[in-house]
Amino acid sequence: MANNIYIDKLIPNMVLNQDIYNEHNVLMLTKGAILTGENIQTIKVLGYSKISILEESNLNEPACWQRSDEEIFINFQKKYEKSGRETAELIKFISDGNQFDLEQAYNIPESILNDIKSPFNLMSYLNIAKQLDNHTFGHSLNVSLICGLICRWLKLQNKETKDIVVAGLLHDIGKTRISRTILQKPGPLTEEEREEIKRHTILGYRILEAASSPPSLRVGALFHHEREDGLGYPSGLNSGNIPLSAKIISIADVYDAMTSNRPYRGKICPFKVIEQFQHNFYGALDTGILLTFLNRIAECYVGEVVQLSDGRTGQIVLINPGTPSRPQVWTSDGIVNLKNEPDLEIDTLLPWFNFAS
Repeated sequence: MANNIYIDKLIPNMVLNQDIYNEHNVLMLTKGAILTGENIQTIKVLGYSKISILEESNLNEPACWQRSDEEIFINFQKKYEKSGRETAELIKFISDGNQFDLEQAYNIPESILNDIKSPFNLMSYLNIAKQLDNHTFGHSLNVSLICGLICRWLKLQNKETKDIVVAGLLHDIGKTRISRTILQKPGPLTEEEREEIKRHTILGYRILEAASSPPSLRVGALFHHEREDGLGYPSGLNSGNIPLSAKIISIADVYDAMTSNRPYRGKICPFKVIEQFQHNFYGALDTGILLTFLNRIAECYVGEVVQLSDGRTGQIVLINPGTPSRPQVWTSDGIVNLKNEPDLEIDTLLPWFNFAS
């Protein structure tokens, strides 16, 4: 049974009984999603007056709203950290020469992908969780999760999605054979060090081959640094010869790397990364997949609170078609359309939950 509830009566932990779309018919929240204060605000911004809520999330039951946004995130954080530990253990197990079960490997990211009903929630939570992760396993898990979103957006079949998600989880396994001194060097790499790091693709292929893994996983590790224009490595393949799994992993890999802290720089705001993708990566990454990714990933940040380059804070309310890096932001001065403000940009996403508190 379901209730049609006015928007101003929504409270955290209610369960959606319908999909929520924005004005461009992009899915923002899926039926079955558990509401948080943040995505309730998103629903309001999208202009809904009433939505359908499962009757089981009874308005008269205090238990349905006692879990705060912070508690929901803490539960996600626990699962994320557990999956991170399992990723690290799996990578060590395989790199030690052991064979592994594909289903068991897939269960690591799947436990998060199945639990988080909306890409909006996943990217919001990941943005905070990245402040906590150990890059060694955190990046591999993040890439796997983002691969899962891309596969969903491309409407790939379950078997292909599963292979790509696991390939994303293991794409950097070859780095277990590279010196940590080089991998964690805070300054610029020498040419010799850069060439050493490039070896991780071939080393990863060999590790997965020794583990008798499916070819789809091996090519993900081997070719995720290939580029459409033939300027990638290790083989200099051009567009027609790069497997789909490697094309998807390469986008997820670059995006997560740029939006995460690194020994030599801090993380970059997602909207600045989207802009860099638009300016620097067309022709290098698959154009069709990249266009889908940029538009859909930008939609994930609708409702986020941001700081603009002039110091004002506001909330993202709409992604402009064709210019996903320059959305419309609601501020105390009204709506600011960044598409029409070339000298203004989003400086940073402001966390809605202080994990240190």
